Amino acid sequence: MKKNNVTYNSDLLKGTGLIQETVQLIDYYEPGISKQNFTAKVLDFNTLGKAHENRIKDIVHNVFYRRYFIDGEETVLELQTLRSKYISLEQLSHILLMLTAKANPILFDFIVEVYHKERKKGNNICHQKQHLILLS
Repeated sequence: MKKNNVTYNSDLLKGTGLIQETVQLIDYYEPGISKQNFTAKVLDFNTLGKAHENRIKDIVHNVFYRRYFIDGEETVLELQTLRSKYISLEQLSHILLMLTAKANPILFDFIVEVYHKERKKGNNICHQKQHLILLS
């Protein structure tokens, strides 16, 4: 679907609710490692637990890299620094939501055109923790 010359797709759905897995991948990432080597490392060391190989590849390639490598690896390295400074999971979740919205125009547009407008009117269309879990 197209809106204002932006194509919406279903990429957002692939990573819905993967906050813990994203944190694991952020922690596990090494500076300068290629996407292929990182994927192999995640698979070899069973970083994401019992997920099927195809699902792990999908998470790494189509969720992790598309959301957090838009500007290169610097975003992930900065997230690692924040994690090492003991940022809370709730605070990190807010940052992940912003990065997810940057990578997914449909989420960005929803937040700007629906969520914030309803919040300004005093309507609570979803609880804070629900939107962090569902949309991150």
